Amino acid sequence: MDIGYNMIHGSDATETAEFELGLWFPEGINEWNQDSQSWVYE
Repeated sequence: MDIGYNMIHGSDATETAEFELGLWFPEGINEWNQDSQSWVYE
């Protein structure tokens, strides 16, 4: 087993997640909509 980079992370609480997201994404996270959603749902 190779121990390398932490590609996936889970927070222990909602408050912790909000704090940690603010560290990495201080300007917020952009909302992304999959193109196929508009094809299936009008």
